[in-house]
Amino acid sequence: MIGKKKDAPPKFNPSPGLVKLSYRLLMEDKAMVGVLAVGAAASTVALCAIIVPAWTIGHITPDPTHRGLRGLLVYAAAVWAVSVISVLSQGVVVAAAQIRCERGSPDLKRAAALAWSRRGPLAAWAAVSTVIALLMTLLQRLGIAGLIVRVLTGVAWSVATIFAVPILIAEGTGPGETTRRSFDVVKSKLGTVVRSNIRLALPWMVAMWLALMVAAAGGIAFAVGVGTGSVEAAVIGAPVLVAGVLAFLFCAATSTALSAFLDTLLYRYASGLPVPDIAPYDLPPAPAWS
Repeated sequence: MIGKKKDAPPKFNPSPGLVKLSYRLLMEDKAMVGVLAVGAAASTVALCAIIVPAWTIGHITPDPTHRGLRGLLVYAAAVWAVSVISVLSQGVVVAAAQIRCERGSPDLKRAAALAWSRRGPLAAWAAVSTVIALLMTLLQRLGIAGLIVRVLTGVAWSVATIFAVPILIAEGTGPGETTRRSFDVVKSKLGTVVRSNIRLALPWMVAMWLALMVAAAGGIAFAVGVGTGSVEAAVIGAPVLVAGVLAFLFCAATSTALSAFLDTLLYRYASGLPVPDIAPYDLPPAPAWS
């Protein structure tokens, strides 16, 4: 019919495809869950290695709000050590995702080598994260107003820097440029970022809550058994508690690995870079970063 408007092509929604692809990539690199688990264990060891001697030998409580300069320095050192290990372990997962997206075949050694090659920018980013964490903690001194500012600022910072590690691994930029670039990506694809992350995180959040409920039930049964001398309750409660804790840790590590893959895919999608199983004509044009 003359003058009739042609139907517009359907708008491409990358969220389901990117989430599904994150699962597929993780299934191809299952070792990445182990990398994050080892990173979490190493973070715990580093935390204890700093705090325990300071507390038992130096009699310093790592409290940045009420324990003076020494407490602030110990707290800062502990947070920085944990941040470095956490960022490096996430960097290994992101490196594996980057290699996959470039049609490579990563192994753990290759992904770790790529992440280690960015150790300078990653360590600098960990330092910035430490400063932000300290500022957030110091806001506790302002009471309710400080708590509100802390929550709002923390959420804003987390959202604005969600692509920090993918950008660091891909380009090795400094903290300032990394923050700006990450914010630009979030701003340009906010809807896709929010939908994709909710779609990915929701089932794992439910799973973690269920695991915590199982662990709590096991812990209560074990405590009651020990307190009342009921061997049956203690014997039943102990394995239930352990199973719940292990299930929570598995869900947390898997969810973190999936998020690292998803954030890498979202960064590449928003930047117009190749993404497996998504046709080039569905990708947005590569932005001219200034």
